[in-house]
Amino acid sequence: MRNDLRRRIRILLGLCGVLTVVACGPLLDLGGDVEAPAIFSLRTEAASNNNHSGVVLRVDTPSMPGEARGLRIPVSHGSHNISFYGRTAWSENATEMLVRVIGAGLLANTNFPVVGSDALDVKADCRLATSFSRFHFRADDNDVELVAGFRLIGLQNGTLIGQRSFRVVTPVAEDRAAIVVRAYDDGMRQMNRELASWLTETADKCRTSP
Repeated sequence: MRNDLRRRIRILLGLCGVLTVVACGPLLDLGGDVEAPAIFSLRTEAASNNNHSGVVLRVDTPSMPGEARGLRIPVSHGSHNISFYGRTAWSENATEMLVRVIGAGLLANTNFPVVGSDALDVKADCRLATSFSRFHFRADDNDVELVAGFRLIGLQNGTLIGQRSFRVVTPVAEDRAAIVVRAYDDGMRQMNRELASWLTETADKCRTSP
């Protein structure tokens, strides 16, 4: 029975592949008093009208802690205790969602053409390797903490062009799922702007690296 419930929830998650922050609502009757999960996704920024003709960047799938890379929203309590945010889930694995969110943020804030890690038929100049160490709602502090390291690597010879880390903490006004997700949204937009600023200063070296 438990395995069947999990399969039905995964089917629901697959049906709710949205690009905006939205709860799908109770689309599936799970029977009894079982509440259907609320499904959310982070907004992707609209591409700018800039002429995207600079260095071509490939955005790799980020690495993340085990509790953060799947469908559930991780909640940290102190230094070591981790739980998940109620019956709430992302519409897709967080790693896949972040490739879209970071890629869209770069298209919105830079002139660089951006491709995903699956676009192997597109010749890119550099790849952006990302590692999130924190992607959590902190219950004790009532905020969302995002910490990520970025490495820009030349694809011609594997040269490390540069690396930067960013930490963004966004207050959560109210402990409700939609408000928590909005804090994730705001945090990723800020991180994308800081990332875009750094890449604008750095990425041209992708074509001049030895």
